[in-house]
Amino acid sequence: MKKTLVLFRFGHIYSFWSAGQYYVLELLKIYDVCLIVSNNYKGDTRFQRFLNENNIEDTLYEPIIKRNNIKDSKKYFALINNYLDEKKPNIVIQNDYIEVQNMYIFCISRQLNNNRIHVVLSMSAPSSEKTSFLLYESRLARIKNVLHNLFFSKLVLYIINKGKHIESLLHNYIIPLIIGIKRPYLTSSAYHNIDNVPKYLTFDYFFTNNNNEVEYINNLLSNLDPNIIEVISPQYNLCRHEILPDKHTSMLFVPSLLLMNGIINDYEKELWKKWIKSLKMIVDKESIINIGIKFHPSNKENWVEELATMKEYFQQRLPKCIIYDERISADSLVKKYTVIVSDCSTVLLQSRYLRDRKIISLDFNNISGSGEMENYSGINYFRENENISNLINREIKICTYRPNKKSFLEYILKNET
Repeated sequence: MKKTLVLFRFGHIYSFWSAGQYYVLELLKIYDVCLIVSNNYKGDTRFQRFLNENNIEDTLYEPIIKRNNIKDSKKYFALINNYLDEKKPNIVIQNDYIEVQNMYIFCISRQLNNNRIHVVLSMSAPSSEKTSFLLYESRLARIKNVLHNLFFSKLVLYIINKGKHIESLLHNYIIPLIIGIKRPYLTSSAYHNIDNVPKYLTFDYFFTNNNNEVEYINNLLSNLDPNIIEVISPQYNLCRHEILPDKHTSMLFVPSLLLMNGIINDYEKELWKKWIKSLKMIVDKESIINIGIKFHPSNKENWVEELATMKEYFQQRLPKCIIYDERISADSLVKKYTVIVSDCSTVLLQSRYLRDRKIISLDFNNISGSGEMENYSGINYFRENENISNLINREIKICTYRPNKKSFLEYILKNET
Protein backbone atom coordinates (compact mmCIF):
# COMPACT_ATOMS: atom_id res chain seq x y z
CA MET A 1 0.00 0.00 0.00
CA LYS A 2 1.45 3.36 -1.03
CA LYS A 3 1.33 6.27 1.42
CA THR A 4 -0.88 8.66 -0.54
CA LEU A 5 -4.35 7.90 -1.90
CA VAL A 6 -5.79 9.80 -4.87
CA LEU A 7 -9.51 9.85 -5.57
CA PHE A 8 -10.19 10.58 -9.26
CA ARG A 9 -13.71 11.27 -10.54
CA PHE A 10 -14.51 11.10 -14.26
CA GLY A 11 -17.58 12.21 -16.15
CA HIS A 12 -18.33 10.87 -19.64
CA ILE A 13 -16.42 7.70 -20.53
CA TYR A 14 -15.20 9.40 -23.72
CA SER A 15 -13.04 11.72 -21.59
CA PHE A 16 -11.54 8.72 -19.83
CA TRP A 17 -10.41 7.04 -23.03
CA SER A 18 -9.36 10.19 -24.84
CA ALA A 19 -7.06 11.44 -22.07
CA GLY A 20 -8.02 10.27 -18.59
CA GLN A 21 -6.48 6.82 -18.79
CA TYR A 22 -3.04 8.36 -19.32
CA TYR A 23 -3.34 10.54 -16.22
CA VAL A 24 -4.41 7.54 -14.15
CA LEU A 25 -1.39 5.56 -15.35
CA GLU A 26 0.88 8.46 -14.44
CA LEU A 27 -0.63 8.71 -10.97
CA LEU A 28 -0.26 4.97 -10.39
CA LYS A 29 3.52 5.29 -10.62
CA ILE A 30 3.48 7.10 -7.27
CA TYR A 31 0.06 6.81 -5.64
CA ASP A 32 -2.78 4.45 -4.95
CA VAL A 33 -5.81 5.47 -7.01
CA CYS A 34 -9.53 4.95 -6.45
CA LEU A 35 -12.04 6.00 -9.10
CA ILE A 36 -15.54 7.44 -9.10
CA VAL A 37 -17.30 6.89 -12.43
CA SER A 38 -20.84 6.62 -13.76
CA ASN A 39 -22.72 3.32 -13.97
CA ASN A 40 -22.20 2.93 -17.73
CA TYR A 41 -18.49 2.26 -17.08
CA LYS A 42 -19.49 -0.96 -15.36
CA GLY A 43 -20.61 -2.56 -18.61
CA ASP A 44 -17.56 -1.43 -20.59
CA THR A 45 -15.35 -4.49 -20.98
CA ARG A 46 -12.35 -2.40 -21.98
CA PHE A 47 -12.65 -0.35 -18.79
CA GLN A 48 -12.93 -3.49 -16.67
CA ARG A 49 -9.82 -4.84 -18.38
CA PHE A 50 -8.02 -1.55 -17.63
CA LEU A 51 -8.88 -1.92 -13.93
CA ASN A 52 -7.63 -5.52 -13.81
CA GLU A 53 -4.42 -4.87 -15.72
CA ASN A 54 -3.50 -1.94 -13.47
CA ASN A 55 -4.64 -3.50 -10.17
CA ILE A 56 -7.20 -0.81 -9.43
CA GLU A 57 -9.35 -2.57 -6.87
CA ASP A 58 -11.48 0.32 -5.67
CA THR A 59 -14.01 1.86 -8.07
CA LEU A 60 -17.27 3.51 -7.07
CA TYR A 61 -20.03 3.54 -9.68
CA GLU A 62 -22.07 6.62 -8.89
CA PRO A 63 -25.86 6.76 -9.36
CA ILE A 64 -27.61 9.23 -11.65
CA ILE A 65 -28.93 12.47 -10.16
CA LYS A 66 -32.14 13.30 -11.99
CA ARG A 67 -32.56 17.02 -12.39
CA ASN A 68 -34.21 18.68 -9.37
CA ASN A 69 -34.77 15.32 -7.69
CA ILE A 70 -34.26 15.61 -3.93
CA LYS A 71 -34.33 11.84 -3.38
CA ASP A 72 -31.53 11.24 -5.93
CA SER A 73 -29.54 14.15 -4.51
CA LYS A 74 -29.80 12.85 -0.93
CA LYS A 75 -28.75 9.38 -2.07
CA TYR A 76 -25.74 10.82 -3.93
CA PHE A 77 -24.77 13.02 -0.97
CA ALA A 78 -24.86 10.09 1.45
CA LEU A 79 -22.89 7.83 -0.90
CA ILE A 80 -20.11 10.37 -1.51
CA ASN A 81 -19.99 11.44 2.13
CA ASN A 82 -19.60 7.83 3.33
CA TYR A 83 -17.07 6.99 0.61
CA LEU A 84 -14.85 10.00 1.35
CA ASP A 85 -15.13 9.44 5.09
CA GLU A 86 -14.12 5.80 4.68
CA LYS A 87 -11.31 6.20 2.12
CA LYS A 88 -9.90 9.49 3.45
CA PRO A 89 -8.02 10.35 0.21
CA ASN A 90 -5.13 12.81 0.37
CA ILE A 91 -5.87 14.23 -3.07
CA VAL A 92 -9.21 14.67 -4.85
CA ILE A 93 -9.12 15.13 -8.64
CA GLN A 94 -12.02 15.75 -11.02
CA ASN A 95 -12.09 16.42 -14.74
CA ASP A 96 -14.33 19.48 -14.26
CA TYR A 97 -16.02 21.65 -11.64
CA ILE A 98 -19.26 22.72 -13.37
CA GLU A 99 -21.38 19.57 -12.99
CA VAL A 100 -23.47 19.32 -9.85
CA GLN A 101 -21.69 16.01 -9.08
CA ASN A 102 -18.37 17.90 -9.14
CA MET A 103 -19.77 20.35 -6.60
CA TYR A 104 -21.00 17.60 -4.28
CA ILE A 105 -17.61 15.87 -4.27
CA PHE A 106 -15.51 19.01 -3.78
CA CYS A 107 -17.82 20.50 -1.15
CA ILE A 108 -18.28 17.29 0.84
CA SER A 109 -14.53 16.70 0.73
CA ARG A 110 -13.88 20.21 2.04
CA GLN A 111 -16.44 19.75 4.79
CA LEU A 112 -14.78 16.52 5.94
CA ASN A 113 -11.15 17.61 5.54
CA ASN A 114 -10.22 21.04 4.25
CA ASN A 115 -6.49 20.15 4.18
CA ARG A 116 -6.76 17.81 1.19
CA ILE A 117 -5.41 18.88 -2.19
CA HIS A 118 -8.31 19.50 -4.59
CA VAL A 119 -7.61 19.51 -8.31
CA VAL A 120 -9.44 20.10 -11.58
CA LEU A 121 -7.68 18.27 -14.39
CA SER A 122 -9.32 19.41 -17.64
CA MET A 123 -9.43 16.88 -20.46
CA SER A 124 -12.25 17.86 -22.80
CA ALA A 125 -12.47 20.46 -25.55
CA PRO A 126 -12.26 23.80 -23.74
CA SER A 127 -14.86 26.51 -23.90
CA SER A 128 -13.91 30.00 -25.03
CA GLU A 129 -15.17 33.56 -24.83
CA LYS A 130 -17.37 32.73 -27.80
CA THR A 131 -19.03 29.66 -26.26
CA SER A 132 -21.96 31.36 -24.53
CA PHE A 133 -22.65 33.49 -27.59
CA LEU A 134 -22.51 30.44 -29.87
CA LEU A 135 -24.92 28.54 -27.62
CA TYR A 136 -27.27 31.52 -27.66
CA GLU A 137 -27.07 31.77 -31.45
CA SER A 138 -27.69 28.05 -31.87
CA ARG A 139 -30.75 28.09 -29.61
CA LEU A 140 -32.05 31.25 -31.32
CA ALA A 141 -31.66 29.67 -34.77
CA ARG A 142 -33.77 26.67 -33.77
CA ILE A 143 -36.55 28.93 -32.47
CA LYS A 144 -36.37 31.16 -35.54
CA ASN A 145 -36.80 28.12 -37.78
CA VAL A 146 -40.20 27.64 -36.15
CA LEU A 147 -41.39 31.23 -35.71
CA HIS A 148 -39.75 32.82 -38.79
CA ASN A 149 -39.55 36.15 -36.96
CA LEU A 150 -36.38 37.48 -35.31
CA PHE A 151 -38.06 39.78 -32.77
CA PHE A 152 -40.47 37.14 -31.44
CA SER A 153 -37.72 34.51 -31.55
CA LYS A 154 -35.52 36.65 -29.30
CA LEU A 155 -38.44 37.31 -26.98
CA VAL A 156 -39.24 33.58 -26.69
CA LEU A 157 -35.57 32.78 -26.10
CA TYR A 158 -35.39 35.44 -23.38
CA ILE A 159 -38.33 33.82 -21.59
CA ILE A 160 -36.86 30.32 -22.04
CA ASN A 161 -33.47 31.36 -20.68
CA LYS A 162 -35.04 33.09 -17.69
CA GLY A 163 -36.94 29.89 -16.94
CA LYS A 164 -33.77 27.82 -17.24
CA HIS A 165 -31.96 30.16 -14.84
CA ILE A 166 -34.70 29.70 -12.24
CA GLU A 167 -34.85 25.94 -12.74
CA SER A 168 -31.05 25.57 -12.52
CA LEU A 169 -30.95 27.59 -9.29
CA LEU A 170 -33.02 24.84 -7.68
CA HIS A 171 -30.72 22.11 -9.04
CA ASN A 172 -27.42 23.91 -8.44
CA TYR A 173 -28.01 25.69 -5.16
CA ILE A 174 -31.28 25.22 -3.26
CA ILE A 175 -31.46 21.39 -3.23
CA PRO A 176 -27.74 20.98 -2.37
CA LEU A 177 -28.21 23.47 0.48
CA ILE A 178 -31.25 21.57 1.78
CA ILE A 179 -29.55 18.16 1.82
CA GLY A 180 -26.32 19.19 3.54
CA ILE A 181 -23.94 21.14 1.30
CA LYS A 182 -23.04 24.05 3.56
CA ARG A 183 -21.71 26.34 0.85
CA PRO A 184 -22.88 25.41 -2.67
CA TYR A 185 -20.76 27.24 -5.23
CA LEU A 186 -22.70 26.76 -8.48
CA THR A 187 -24.89 29.63 -9.59
CA SER A 188 -27.82 29.68 -12.00
CA SER A 189 -27.26 28.88 -15.67
CA ALA A 190 -29.20 28.95 -18.92
CA TYR A 191 -26.83 26.54 -20.68
CA HIS A 192 -26.27 23.46 -18.50
CA ASN A 193 -23.60 25.22 -16.39
CA ILE A 194 -21.29 25.79 -19.35
CA ASP A 195 -21.51 29.51 -18.64
CA ASN A 196 -21.37 29.04 -14.86
CA VAL A 197 -19.08 31.25 -12.78
CA PRO A 198 -18.85 29.76 -9.27
CA LYS A 199 -19.37 31.81 -6.08
CA TYR A 200 -15.98 30.70 -4.79
CA LEU A 201 -13.21 28.24 -5.65
CA THR A 202 -13.07 24.77 -4.13
CA PHE A 203 -10.00 23.61 -6.06
CA ASP A 204 -6.35 24.40 -5.38
CA TYR A 205 -5.20 23.81 -8.95
CA PHE A 206 -6.75 23.85 -12.39
CA PHE A 207 -4.50 21.89 -14.74
CA THR A 208 -4.86 21.87 -18.51
CA ASN A 209 -2.58 21.07 -21.44
CA ASN A 210 -4.31 23.70 -23.55
CA ASN A 211 -2.88 27.23 -23.52
CA ASN A 212 -6.16 28.68 -24.86
CA GLU A 213 -8.00 27.27 -21.86
CA VAL A 214 -5.51 28.89 -19.48
CA GLU A 215 -6.38 32.31 -20.88
CA TYR A 216 -10.12 31.61 -20.98
CA ILE A 217 -10.42 30.31 -17.39
CA ASN A 218 -8.24 33.11 -16.05
CA ASN A 219 -10.58 35.63 -17.68
CA LEU A 220 -13.75 33.79 -16.68
CA LEU A 221 -12.74 33.47 -13.03
CA SER A 222 -10.66 36.63 -12.81
CA ASN A 223 -12.42 37.83 -9.64
CA LEU A 224 -11.57 34.56 -7.88
CA ASP A 225 -7.83 34.53 -8.62
CA PRO A 226 -7.70 30.90 -9.86
CA ASN A 227 -4.49 28.88 -9.95
CA ILE A 228 -4.59 27.84 -13.61
CA ILE A 229 -1.52 25.98 -14.84
CA GLU A 230 -0.66 24.62 -18.27
CA VAL A 231 1.00 21.21 -18.03
CA ILE A 232 2.30 18.65 -20.46
CA SER A 233 -0.01 15.78 -21.28
CA PRO A 234 1.27 12.31 -20.28
CA GLN A 235 0.22 11.25 -23.79
CA TYR A 236 3.09 13.28 -25.20
CA ASN A 237 5.72 11.36 -23.25
CA LEU A 238 4.09 8.06 -24.21
CA CYS A 239 3.74 8.90 -27.91
CA ARG A 240 6.84 10.85 -28.86
CA HIS A 241 9.08 7.75 -29.11
CA GLU A 242 6.65 5.64 -31.12
CA ILE A 243 7.78 4.38 -34.50
CA LEU A 244 6.17 6.13 -37.47
CA PRO A 245 4.10 3.95 -39.85
CA ASP A 246 4.95 3.89 -43.57
CA LYS A 247 5.60 7.53 -44.36
CA HIS A 248 2.69 9.55 -45.85
CA THR A 249 0.74 6.56 -47.13
CA SER A 250 -2.23 6.42 -44.79
CA MET A 251 -5.04 8.75 -43.74
CA LEU A 252 -7.51 8.58 -40.85
CA PHE A 253 -10.70 10.64 -41.01
CA VAL A 254 -12.14 11.23 -37.50
CA PRO A 255 -14.98 13.76 -37.69
CA SER A 256 -16.64 15.19 -34.61
CA LEU A 257 -20.39 15.34 -34.07
CA LEU A 258 -20.45 18.43 -36.27
CA LEU A 259 -20.73 16.11 -39.24
CA MET A 260 -24.03 14.81 -37.89
CA ASN A 261 -27.06 17.02 -37.30
CA GLY A 262 -29.42 14.20 -36.42
CA ILE A 263 -31.54 14.75 -39.54
CA ILE A 264 -30.74 13.54 -43.05
CA ASN A 265 -31.63 16.39 -45.38
CA ASP A 266 -30.26 18.15 -48.47
CA TYR A 267 -27.95 20.33 -46.38
CA GLU A 268 -26.52 17.30 -44.62
CA LYS A 269 -25.90 15.45 -47.90
CA GLU A 270 -24.26 18.53 -49.39
CA LEU A 271 -21.89 18.62 -46.41
CA TRP A 272 -21.00 14.96 -46.92
CA LYS A 273 -20.34 15.70 -50.59
CA LYS A 274 -17.89 18.45 -49.64
CA TRP A 275 -16.06 16.13 -47.31
CA ILE A 276 -15.74 13.40 -49.93
CA LYS A 277 -14.35 15.90 -52.44
CA SER A 278 -11.82 17.23 -49.91
CA LEU A 279 -10.74 13.79 -48.73
CA LYS A 280 -10.13 12.72 -52.33
CA MET A 281 -7.97 15.82 -52.86
CA ILE A 282 -5.88 14.90 -49.82
CA VAL A 283 -5.60 11.29 -51.05
CA ASP A 284 -4.25 12.51 -54.40
CA LYS A 285 -2.00 15.17 -52.93
CA GLU A 286 -0.41 12.92 -50.28
CA SER A 287 -0.39 9.72 -52.37
CA ILE A 288 -2.52 7.99 -49.76
CA ILE A 289 -2.78 4.21 -50.03
CA ASN A 290 -4.72 3.24 -46.89
CA ILE A 291 -7.80 5.13 -45.65
CA GLY A 292 -9.55 4.69 -42.30
CA ILE A 293 -12.73 6.37 -41.06
CA LYS A 294 -14.07 6.47 -37.51
CA PHE A 295 -17.26 8.40 -36.81
CA HIS A 296 -18.08 9.90 -33.44
CA PRO A 297 -19.74 7.49 -30.93
CA SER A 298 -22.98 9.40 -30.43
CA ASN A 299 -25.42 7.71 -28.07
CA LYS A 300 -28.50 9.57 -29.27
CA GLU A 301 -31.14 7.25 -30.69
CA ASN A 302 -32.24 9.61 -33.46
CA TRP A 303 -28.73 9.46 -34.93
CA VAL A 304 -28.59 5.69 -35.41
CA GLU A 305 -30.26 5.86 -38.82
CA GLU A 306 -28.13 8.79 -39.91
CA LEU A 307 -24.93 7.03 -38.84
CA ALA A 308 -25.82 3.92 -40.87
CA THR A 309 -26.69 6.05 -43.92
CA MET A 310 -23.50 8.06 -43.57
CA LYS A 311 -21.35 4.94 -43.35
CA GLU A 312 -22.90 3.60 -46.52
CA TYR A 313 -22.45 6.96 -48.28
CA PHE A 314 -18.72 7.21 -47.46
CA GLN A 315 -18.05 3.54 -48.17
CA GLN A 316 -19.56 3.80 -51.66
CA ARG A 317 -17.49 6.86 -52.56
CA LEU A 318 -14.28 5.68 -50.89
CA PRO A 319 -14.62 1.94 -51.58
CA LYS A 320 -11.14 1.01 -50.33
CA CYS A 321 -11.56 2.68 -46.94
CA ILE A 322 -11.91 0.82 -43.65
CA ILE A 323 -14.80 2.11 -41.54
CA TYR A 324 -14.13 1.32 -37.89
CA ASP A 325 -16.71 0.68 -35.22
CA GLU A 326 -17.46 4.09 -33.73
CA ARG A 327 -16.99 2.66 -30.22
CA ILE A 328 -13.28 2.02 -30.86
CA SER A 329 -11.04 4.56 -29.14
CA ALA A 330 -9.61 7.11 -31.57
CA ASP A 331 -6.30 7.32 -29.71
CA SER A 332 -5.53 3.69 -30.59
CA LEU A 333 -6.21 4.38 -34.28
CA VAL A 334 -4.26 7.60 -34.85
CA LYS A 335 -1.02 5.78 -34.08
CA LYS A 336 -1.52 3.68 -37.23
CA TYR A 337 -1.89 6.61 -39.64
CA THR A 338 0.35 9.39 -40.87
CA VAL A 339 -2.29 11.90 -41.98
CA ILE A 340 -5.08 12.74 -39.53
CA VAL A 341 -8.11 14.66 -40.86
CA SER A 342 -11.09 16.09 -38.98
CA ASP A 343 -13.18 19.23 -38.50
CA CYS A 344 -12.63 20.46 -34.94
CA SER A 345 -12.39 17.20 -33.00
CA THR A 346 -10.07 17.12 -29.98
CA VAL A 347 -8.50 14.07 -31.62
CA LEU A 348 -6.51 16.59 -33.69
CA LEU A 349 -5.05 18.14 -30.54
CA GLN A 350 -4.05 14.75 -29.16
CA SER A 351 -2.56 13.70 -32.50
CA ARG A 352 0.00 16.48 -32.13
CA TYR A 353 1.80 14.36 -29.53
CA LEU A 354 2.74 11.80 -32.19
CA ARG A 355 5.88 12.23 -34.23
CA ASP A 356 5.92 13.38 -37.85
CA ARG A 357 2.18 13.44 -38.50
CA LYS A 358 0.31 15.71 -40.88
CA ILE A 359 -2.75 16.99 -39.02
CA ILE A 360 -5.53 18.67 -40.99
CA SER A 361 -8.63 20.57 -39.89
CA LEU A 362 -11.25 21.37 -42.55
CA ASP A 363 -13.79 24.03 -41.62
CA PHE A 364 -16.99 24.09 -43.68
CA ASN A 365 -18.59 26.63 -41.36
CA ASN A 366 -21.51 24.26 -40.85
CA ILE A 367 -22.02 25.13 -37.21
CA SER A 368 -20.92 27.76 -34.69
CA GLY A 369 -17.41 27.02 -33.45
CA SER A 370 -16.39 24.93 -36.44
CA GLY A 371 -13.22 27.00 -36.88
CA GLU A 372 -11.82 26.39 -33.40
CA MET A 373 -8.70 24.58 -34.67
CA GLU A 374 -7.41 27.75 -36.31
CA ASN A 375 -6.17 28.75 -32.85
CA TYR A 376 -3.79 25.82 -32.34
CA SER A 377 -0.22 25.32 -33.46
CA GLY A 378 0.77 22.18 -35.31
CA ILE A 379 -2.53 21.89 -37.20
CA ASN A 380 -3.02 22.64 -40.89
CA TYR A 381 -6.26 24.63 -40.86
CA PHE A 382 -8.29 25.16 -44.06
CA ARG A 383 -11.47 27.21 -44.31
CA GLU A 384 -14.24 26.86 -46.88
CA ASN A 385 -14.31 29.52 -49.64
CA GLU A 386 -10.75 30.52 -48.79
CA ASN A 387 -8.41 27.59 -49.22
CA ILE A 388 -10.25 24.24 -49.11
CA SER A 389 -11.17 24.47 -52.79
CA ASN A 390 -7.50 25.04 -53.56
CA LEU A 391 -6.30 22.42 -51.09
CA ILE A 392 -4.47 20.44 -53.78
CA ASN A 393 -2.11 23.37 -54.22
CA ARG A 394 -1.68 24.25 -50.55
CA GLU A 395 1.26 23.15 -48.43
CA ILE A 396 0.45 20.61 -45.75
CA LYS A 397 3.13 20.75 -43.09
CA ILE A 398 4.30 18.02 -40.75
CA CYS A 399 3.41 18.78 -37.15
CA THR A 400 6.38 19.91 -35.08
CA TYR A 401 4.46 20.55 -31.86
CA ARG A 402 6.86 20.21 -28.90
CA PRO A 403 5.37 21.39 -25.61
CA ASN A 404 7.82 22.65 -23.01
CA LYS A 405 5.83 22.27 -19.80
CA LYS A 406 6.03 20.37 -16.53
CA SER A 407 3.91 17.39 -15.58
CA PHE A 408 0.96 18.07 -13.28
CA LEU A 409 2.52 15.52 -10.89
CA GLU A 410 5.50 17.80 -10.37
CA TYR A 411 3.21 20.51 -9.01
CA ILE A 412 1.30 18.12 -6.75
CA LEU A 413 4.47 16.53 -5.37
CA LYS A 414 5.92 19.97 -4.69
CA ASN A 415 2.76 20.93 -2.79
CA GLU A 416 2.86 17.73 -0.74
CA THR A 417 6.38 18.47 0.45
